[in-house]
Amino acid sequence: MVRKASILLLSAMLAISLVFFLPGCGQGNKGRADAYIDNGDDYAEKMKAEGENLETALKDFFETLIGPNPESVGDVGGPLDKYWSALYVSIWLAENADAEYKYVLQLNGAEDQKKYASMMIKVSEKTLALLDFIKVWFKNALDVITTKNPAKIRDHLTGEEFVNGQNQITIMQDEIDKLADQVTEYKRSKNL
Repeated sequence: MVRKASILLLSAMLAISLVFFLPGCGQGNKGRADAYIDNGDDYAEKMKAEGENLETALKDFFETLIGPNPESVGDVGGPLDKYWSALYVSIWLAENADAEYKYVLQLNGAEDQKKYASMMIKVSEKTLALLDFIKVWFKNALDVITTKNPAKIRDHLTGEEFVNGQNQITIMQDEIDKLADQVTEYKRSKNL
């Protein structure tokens, strides 16, 4: 009888310990989810700052292009280099934020964190779509600019395709900002 009780007690202790140590079980997932969220949020914050660098680089590029020394637009460390750097760093940060939030979705429990992570995945996906749009829009402009034909450049930069692209960028940024505001409110309301 004592032996049976010992085996049952040992089995129960083993089962309880497995709950705390196996991935996907126990309270540890909320802590893991919070860690992934913190990592994702760090990438997202850096992405926001890099997005501002991208915006500044684009502005500087076009201001230099119409300024007194347009050929300097392609100088090493100039507006074109700053644009490419900011674009690719932004993409890298958005992809890493997205990956961290997706880790949260793989955990059991932690439902508030999962909802937050799902919302942030939408932000990162919309950001990646925006960055892809900007890359294509800018490449089209750059293709015309590299012709060095002032009439073609002027026509393109004032043309429908270019202006519609600028408007689309603004619309996409506004959608991201609106979603980010909703995410921030959710995070605050859930004390995450």
